[in-house]
Amino acid sequence: MSTDEDGKFKVKICPEKHRPVKSGIYRAKLLEATRGTGFKGQPIYNLVFEILDAEYQGRKIIGKINQSSNGVRGKLWQLYRAMTAEGLKISAEFYIDGLIGKECFINVEQRGGFNAIAEYIHANDLKNTE
Repeated sequence: MSTDEDGKFKVKICPEKHRPVKSGIYRAKLLEATRGTGFKGQPIYNLVFEILDAEYQGRKIIGKINQSSNGVRGKLWQLYRAMTAEGLKISAEFYIDGLIGKECFINVEQRGGFNAIAEYIHANDLKNTE
């Protein structure tokens, strides 16, 4: 963003930076985790990841995980496993903030012209699928 002679802000949109990332598996780092509200009013976690390699290095992808019991037994467990290589035991607790700065692989899909994280994968699990 810059200003012109009149002090007005001039914004230039760079379309290549706003195109969805191609579907695929990327190495990424968790930058931020916040609580939010989903489309239907349900409580969710918003997870901001930065892609670390490939042509999309530096691009940010937001993952949304439902805080409901379904999310706790599914995507949250998957996220924790991807970041730590350990599974959670029933009734175990962890702080999502403790995962910030850690890396994993994310399976990015295009949905309706936008990106979504379909899966969180630990590097060891990725090697087992090759």
